[in-house]
Amino acid sequence: MKIALVRKKFTPYGGAEVFVQHLAEALATRDHEVHILAQGWDLPGGRKAEALKVHRIPVPFGPYWWQALEFARRVKNLVAASSFDLVHSFERTYSQDVYRAGDGCHREFLRQRSRYVSGAKRASFQTNPHHWVTLWLERQTFIRNPEQRVIANSRRGKEEILKYYPVPENNIRVIYNALPAWPESFVPVQTVRQEKMNALALNPADRLLLFLGSGFERKGLHLVLEGLAAIKDRHIKLLVIGRDREAPYRELVRKKGLANRVFFLGPRTETTPFYQAAEAFLLPSYYEPFSNACLEALSFGLPVITSAVNGVAEILEPGVNGVILQDLQDPGALAEAILETLNWDKERLFQRNREQLAATFTFAERIREFLACYQEVLQEKRGRAHG
Repeated sequence: MKIALVRKKFTPYGGAEVFVQHLAEALATRDHEVHILAQGWDLPGGRKAEALKVHRIPVPFGPYWWQALEFARRVKNLVAASSFDLVHSFERTYSQDVYRAGDGCHREFLRQRSRYVSGAKRASFQTNPHHWVTLWLERQTFIRNPEQRVIANSRRGKEEILKYYPVPENNIRVIYNALPAWPESFVPVQTVRQEKMNALALNPADRLLLFLGSGFERKGLHLVLEGLAAIKDRHIKLLVIGRDREAPYRELVRKKGLANRVFFLGPRTETTPFYQAAEAFLLPSYYEPFSNACLEALSFGLPVITSAVNGVAEILEPGVNGVILQDLQDPGALAEAILETLNWDKERLFQRNREQLAATFTFAERIREFLACYQEVLQEKRGRAHG
């Protein structure tokens, strides 16, 4: 097959981008001709990276919403002038045969965000052109081609699409995220943690929590800091990894007296040692279609503390491998969850997660599901062409 994958920009820090990278290389490994349609794509070397044909789509300088409109329009023109067997978009565009709604529904995102911001901020949603354009593009994405397949990465995501847009339910597939590989064996905390402890000048008695994700507001860093402040044990400390404005959170750290308990480490391409050194993973997002970081944490045997609006909650066993927070304005509940999970046996949790999840949440399984979806679409396209 001659397959085009659409992703506006590639960055090695994003779960969605890494997913596209592995999908592209896996398809190329299976001898499909893979084309990348992107504004910016600086792919690190991989087994099949050199086989990918990258079409750079220049977008004029301007605000994000203008670039999003232009990107969608120029993708449409390139697709019309090409002979791809199938176009699979990971962006809000309107020229695809398959759309993966990895970012969820913007309408639902705004609804969830409205619950946690001021009235003035909610009012700005009505006047901000970014939201106008995103909502318009989202609607075009779902309605322009009623025969396309839509891939949601959680059951919750599928329900949101059906709630807001007239997409035939039979055309929506739920295909969860996955990891390229699961760790083969458990790495005891002490074998990695000493290196991290020394680098951060920490006490051997300290216990590390991990928050990993870019977009601190949406992913709930404010609540994490409030919850940490409610825990009086000063040996419980937090590592923050991700890309965003740190200033307002550093100020909150100062006000809460957490200066020696919170470490901002910026974005990292290599995160394995941090999962291995931590004892619990925190991501109480107010909107999260399905967090790859939570799945990675599970693969390393970490308890995951997240929100009910995170699609990954669908695969958690509350009280066994995670805690699902219902109230994202209750630091006390988060603090209780932290103290509870710090007592869990991480090695036992690693073994259970590997037995229960590893076979299902592999990239090999996802490739099989994606290819089945592609074949279904191709058969229908050929049927219409000969009909």
